[in-house]
Amino acid sequence: MTPNNILALHKELFNFTESTWGGEFKNIDNSIVTTFADGHQETRFTPPPAYLTPELVQDLCTAYNNAITNNSFPPLILAAAFMLDFVSIHPFRDGNGRMSRLLMLLELHQLGFEVGKYISLERLIEKTKAEYYRTLLESSGTAWSNNDNHYGPYVDYFLSIVLQAYRELNTRIDFTNDTEKDPESLVLTKLRNSLKPLSRRELMNLIPQYGESTIKHVLAELRKKNIIKLVGRGRASRYTVND
Repeated sequence: MTPNNILALHKELFNFTESTWGGEFKNIDNSIVTTFADGHQETRFTPPPAYLTPELVQDLCTAYNNAITNNSFPPLILAAAFMLDFVSIHPFRDGNGRMSRLLMLLELHQLGFEVGKYISLERLIEKTKAEYYRTLLESSGTAWSNNDNHYGPYVDYFLSIVLQAYRELNTRIDFTNDTEKDPESLVLTKLRNSLKPLSRRELMNLIPQYGESTIKHVLAELRKKNIIKLVGRGRASRYTVND
């Protein structure tokens, strides 16, 4: 992870836009502002001034690379800390969020966590955007510039995204070993591995070796045994395992 590689990725990101600052650190100070439904805006965070950006990014890359080499902490925790510091520096005039997610993929790939090749981490973050911004604020806030911030909330969020991605990947690929399992065991496995209740259609997609009538019968039997329960009605009906 180096400043030059980060700048090269940012340049590539803006290669087909009219922006003139692709591949360059910001040359003006910026702020992270939230615009509310009624139109008023609030500054959530004020990053360090532009003139400090090159030095801060270099220090961040050096500290991260050294920590990875020395195995100072588990690598996923170091990756999460890197992402929080990167977003807090906010080194570009535009594209900081997209760059952070691109660098997240790069980090995971370098560390041997290949889930980003198959599951969209960007989609998982988009689905939990409110949580993403909340943990950023809790872990950065006004204390970051004084090196007095608490990484915990954002690290927890980062790890939850990676975990969700692996769970989703597991539900998509483990059917290759399911051919000898009975349909009831398969339905229960899919429901237990899922982060959310599943519809009958979703279960059918996850268990392609059995038809709709079989899945429907299994769901009815499992409900009769009080092993699973139905939540929602009509099109919103979903199944989940009883606690």
